[in-house]
Amino acid sequence: GGTSAHLLLRDADLLVAVNGKPVTRMGELEALAQEETLEVMVVRDAEELVFTVETTPLDGKGVDRVLSWAGLLAHSPHHEVAAQRGLEPKGVYIAWMWYGTPSSRYGLRPTRRIFAIDDQEVEDLDSMIEIVRSMSDRQPIRVKMLGLDGSVHVKTLKLDLQYWPTELLELSDGEWTRARVAE
Repeated sequence: GGTSAHLLLRDADLLVAVNGKPVTRMGELEALAQEETLEVMVVRDAEELVFTVETTPLDGKGVDRVLSWAGLLAHSPHHEVAAQRGLEPKGVYIAWMWYGTPSSRYGLRPTRRIFAIDDQEVEDLDSMIEIVRSMSDRQPIRVKMLGLDGSVHVKTLKLDLQYWPTELLELSDGEWTRARVAE
């Protein structure tokens, strides 16, 4: 979301040409998409339309910071998921959840994005870390999440910091490190 292509193009558009060259395969599009801007021709409602869009450079590194909290793993939302689903890449994406943990018992599920904890907005991973840093063991917490389909889910859980401490995992120079965020 938020890119010029996202703002101009629609899901039902039929892409026919990029920079004046017909495009029939994904590989052709990928090769052409290395430019900073592209002129794309699409067919929409039986009409040919031409747009100039900026490409979005991606570093290709993937996830390099993960928060382990209440038995789930969360990280910044994937750019690809946001683009494919038309979602703003805000909040924190739940990538994994261990069974038997607070997140499992109280219904926090992978693929949802946390956007608020106890009515405090979760903009990104750093804001979530700041919110959960001072939470205590067995404290009841209300979590608001957004599903991939745009549905809102609200769950309440109690932390179990003895068995599921809050930790930040970071990738640096090819090595993962783990550090406690809260006690």
